[in-house]
Amino acid sequence: MEAIESTTRKRLFTNAEIQKRIVAVAEKLPNEELNKFLDRDHSNEIFGVRLPLFIRIKVTATTEDKNTIKKDQKGYNRYTWKYEFSRAGYNYAIVNDWYPRHDKNVKKWLDENE
Repeated sequence: MEAIESTTRKRLFTNAEIQKRIVAVAEKLPNEELNKFLDRDHSNEIFGVRLPLFIRIKVTATTEDKNTIKKDQKGYNRYTWKYEFSRAGYNYAIVNDWYPRHDKNVKKWLDENE
């Protein structure tokens, strides 16, 4: 248990902080810039994540549809609607999986964009 707590304290950000802060910036991005983060390669280049930073679904989608789209092929939740935002008829969800290896890239992007 002590090793886990020690590792957690060394993080620059919590997962929730990463998600909240990225979403706060993303909500202000031009559509063209925001849509780049629907692409896995662009998201990987900027943040080092292996999935697109965001997924989106029409605002008219059902809760069932939203729960389905956030899962990968194995049924694991890869996105969260907890910090969802809407733009141009779509709701956006942010990726769930943030690890210490992402912190440096997150910090760099936030420093440049907040």
